[in-house]
Amino acid sequence: MENNYFPNNAKELSRVMEIYEQEILNRREWINESVERYNESKDNSKRPSVVINYAMSIINHAMVVVRMLDKKAVSSRKSDKERSKERAKILHERNPGIPDPPL
Repeated sequence: MENNYFPNNAKELSRVMEIYEQEILNRREWINESVERYNESKDNSKRPSVVINYAMSIINHAMVVVRMLDKKAVSSRKSDKERSKERAKILHERNPGIPDPPL
């Protein structure tokens, strides 16, 4: 397969994709932390703004992951659509256990 936007050299491609994969793992960790804080704040009757802040954090991190993994690049700008599709395709090929994001 010839890539148009990402390196064709396997070693270089691996280095680039590892950055995206690490970002996904970081976001997963941040989502889990935000879920814990959200549940704690909800249970401890915190101010509504605190609860909303944690909920928004969950949504924001999740949307970044969705955008990275979306094979159809639904939320991408027109100018970035093909690059986003290629990135998602490569990430899914490298990580076959990753589910498709809900759309």
